[in-house]
Amino acid sequence: MRFASAILVGIAFSYFMGVAFDSAVDMRSVAGWLNVNLGISAPLFALLSALGWTHLSSLKKTLRTEGDALTQIAHLEQRLDLVIALLFGVGVLYTAVGLRGALIQAIDTPSEQSASGMLAALVNGGILSAMTSTVVGGVLGYGLRILKLLHVGHALDVYYATQERQAIERRENLLREILAELKQGNPNYGS
Repeated sequence: MRFASAILVGIAFSYFMGVAFDSAVDMRSVAGWLNVNLGISAPLFALLSALGWTHLSSLKKTLRTEGDALTQIAHLEQRLDLVIALLFGVGVLYTAVGLRGALIQAIDTPSEQSASGMLAALVNGGILSAMTSTVVGGVLGYGLRILKLLHVGHALDVYYATQERQAIERRENLLREILAELKQGNPNYGS
């Protein structure tokens, strides 16, 4: 819930900063602002953010339960790491999409256009969307990574250290049993 709230606060802050600096004067709504600044990456960012928060909550709950849930913990951690990577990936992908759109827009405009006209064509064609998607992808990816560290990092470290210690203890017990049987002259291993 905190992550979702932080996203909404960040989007609202960005919107109001855009209005304050006249970059969003002609926009009628937050949806219009999102469309210009993030394009079709906005729903992907929202979906991935929700998935990330869900996996983080599930991982936190699973770490609190008793019992052997090694595969479930590892699977949830892998899912969370995948969502983090996808947040960065959507940012990078839509950077390329936005730049491509900007270049197509600039190429399709008449060649006698001034430098300021060409710059406007690039910005209107997708540079703004490209840059914003890069920033949003980075902020969401790093934000979720930080939340993972703060919310479950210590519990994950403790869990994996316990698993490693138990594996070492099992090997040591097996070696003691083998050594005891060898001392008795009754080796049953290898047959």
